[in-house]
Parts: sequence; structure tokens; C-alpha cells
Amino acid sequence: MLTLPTEELLAGTVLTINKPLGWTSFDVVKLITAKYKCKAGHAGTLDPMATGVLVICTGKKTKEIESIQSQTKDYLATIHIGISRPSFDIETAVHETGPTDHINRESVESILKSFIGKQEQIAPLFSAKKINGVPVYELARKGIEKELKANIVEIFNIDLLYLKEVMLTKEQLNGVSIFNFKKSKGDVVNPECLLNISQAKVMELQLNIKCGKGTYVRSIARDIALKLNSVGTLNGLVRTAVGNYNLEHSIQLD
Repeated sequence: MLTLPTEELLAGTVLTINKPLGWTSFDVVKLITAKYKCKAGHAGTLDPMATGVLVICTGKKTKEIESIQSQTKDYLATIHIGISRPSFDIETAVHETGPTDHINRESVESILKSFIGKQEQIAPLFSAKKINGVPVYELARKGIEKELKANIVEIFNIDLLYLKEVMLTKEQLNGVSIFNFKKSKGDVVNPECLLNISQAKVMELQLNIKCGKGTYVRSIARDIALKLNSVGTLNGLVRTAVGNYNLEHSIQLD
């Protein structure tokens, strides 16, 4: 159970939390505000299916949220080329497959160079981006699709850690409902892959990424695959740092 100094939280402090898989960023904020009766907010949304550094500001320190949000973010991203999911992460089931035989380390490294610098990026439909005050993920989960405008983002560095061929089972082609991580919701059914396939071959690559505010790594996964003449999705994401706030010194939630 999370135990923190109440007086410090009420006065104002900055916490670095290691967000668990399946939790929303607001889940973490709600946990802290409910338990300690303090004002709190997070400095940058982290997707439910991502883990890692979530910076929480309490009390007077909430005034620093905007400046912390503007700092660089570091991610460890695992991407699958050869399959696509509507959410571009494991929350939804695979709905499309693409070719992979032409992909090798040389082609991937060549493509990655084109992502360095400022560029236009379209956010995923399953994202916290808002339309008329409503997060688009709420609309997407109801089957409502909205056209999103491109934003300018900046990627400072992308390093390829490995590239390997992986065979996914039928079960791995399914989605993972975030409600599985919320005990109060009871038993739920994972989104099922409706393609008539029992397995799928993908090229799995892992990247270290340093980027600026507003960058969606799920969109990077999608766009890398498109440039490789295939489809792709994010299989796993860990945010390892926000500015000087890093995973090594983050608080673990039980």
C-alpha cells in the first residue's frame, strides 16, 4: 500500500510514480487525492497499456505541471511490424496483417533516420486528445471515429536495440481489456481477434526514443510500419524518464 508523508503532500511536492500496467494516469491521481485529501495533478498523460514514469504534483507544486510537461520524454518501445490494431497498442485485437519478409536491420535503421527532428504527427484515435472537451478514446471505445488534425512534434533520438522475427499465437492476437486491471469491474472478456488465422509472423523491434511534448509513440509505431510498406502496432511501452525524473527513483504502487 502506498504510504507517503501527508504534511508534505498537502504543502506541495513532486512525486515520480512507476505507473502500473492497465492504470490510467487519472487512476493514480485519484488514488493520491482520495487517500491523502490533497490537491494533485499529473504532468503528462501515460497510456493505460504503458508503464513507467508518471510525474505527480501536489499542493502548491501543481503550478509546476506545465513546465514539467514541456520537458523531454524517454521511452523504451517494443513494436510489432506485420500486424495492426485499432488502438495501436494491445488494448484492442489485431484487425489487419501486412508483409514482413522484406524487413531487415538495414531497412529499419534507414527509416529511423527520417524520424529525427520536427514533423507532423496524427494522434491515435484511442488517445487523451480532446474534441469539444471529450477525450477521443471515449468516442473510439464507442465505435465513433473522428478525424484528427496533425500536430508538430519533435523527436530527438531513436536507437534500435534489436530486431527479431516472432510468431504470435491466436491468444496473443487478442486484445487486453483495461478493465481486467480494475478489480471492481469483475470478469470481462478480452477483445477477440476476428481474423481467420491461428498465428501471425511479426518483426519485433525495440527502440530507445527521446522526444518532445505531445509525441505519441503509438503513432511512431504506425508510421515506421507505413514507411516499411507494412502495418504496425506498439506491443509494449515503458516511459523511463521525464526530464530529470527517472524510473530508477520512482515509487512503486502495490
